[in-house]
Amino acid sequence: MKVCKCSLCGCHLKEKDWSNRLQYRVDEVADVLGVSVSMVKTWIRSKALVSYTMGKVRCIAKEDVERFVNQHRADGPFDTAA
Repeated sequence: MKVCKCSLCGCHLKEKDWSNRLQYRVDEVADVLGVSVSMVKTWIRSKALVSYTMGKVRCIAKEDVERFVNQHRADGPFDTAA
């Protein structure tokens, strides 16, 4: 489900609950990490970020996003159990 980003309804201001998700679309990973979609696609093409296709949608597993972030953090891994 894509969230409308119009300025009229205010739905773009609603917080998404990412905690129960098992996988994300490329645009969702970009949104969570605060980077562009093209940057996420670059990471996927370079094999830095693991992805797979489900139907016609490119997906990234939650654990792969966490692994990617842990590998690229300047201050070390974060605890996902917190």
